[in-house]
Amino acid sequence: MRQSESFWSVKNPILYGIAGTTLVFAEYIYLATARSCQKGVCQTNYEHFLASSPNEIGDTLAGIAGILAFLWIIITVFLQSKELRIARQEYEKMADAQTGQLDLLKKQGDIFLKEQEQRMQDTYKDALDQMLIGIWYRMTTFPISYISWSIPEECYEDAEYADSIPLFHLPETDNVYVNEKTVSPAEREEMIRRQAISLKELEGQLAHCRPFMGDECLPGKPEQLVILIQEISKIRELEEKLSLAQRQRLEHLLLADTHFILRTIVGKKEWWSEREDMP
Repeated sequence: MRQSESFWSVKNPILYGIAGTTLVFAEYIYLATARSCQKGVCQTNYEHFLASSPNEIGDTLAGIAGILAFLWIIITVFLQSKELRIARQEYEKMADAQTGQLDLLKKQGDIFLKEQEQRMQDTYKDALDQMLIGIWYRMTTFPISYISWSIPEECYEDAEYADSIPLFHLPETDNVYVNEKTVSPAEREEMIRRQAISLKELEGQLAHCRPFMGDECLPGKPEQLVILIQEISKIRELEEKLSLAQRQRLEHLLLADTHFILRTIVGKKEWWSEREDMP
């Protein structure tokens, strides 16, 4: 709210109007008291005014009123100009205040969106953590960890490993049935990454030699292997919703390679028998 100016401020046009009116009346009073002599008779202009005809009196009063009217028209213009300037300043202040409020609302909206996005990212991260625990568990526990097959010895430079090639390697621990609570998240993810690297090595071996069992065919596709592929697929569907840091985390785990290799292995129908029993 603007602070009202003092009536006696030099910027107040009314004061100039009052001063101008006072000067006009002072001038007319001075002229009215002035004496003039005509035909040997001396009298003041006021006395001469009173003795004038009504027409002359009306013209004189109209002249005085015209001067005062013109003066106050000018004062009114200045007053309106001043009020318009003050109103414009008030509107500008209101506009600035509204702009500030809009900026504040926008900032609050941005903060809310960031908080909401962060909450969603935390939710996605928690979901990813749980999915990775499930994948790690399937890779390192019975029955999927015991899937293995033989490959002709001539396909390997090192004959020591030609007898049995495991699909997944068990963690290096005395307890085969590892527990989620005994393994840290970093250790779990390192196991998943090592399994992916082993699968890539196995992929290269299978590309040159067809694996076989006694009847030239691998056992029926284990259901757990299909479930593992489905779980990795769910993570890949979630990937586009994750933050950059979490996507880089998945890239480090090589899950895309694991998913591709497992789908390739399962997709080779000629390798699998129709029976669903485990060897």
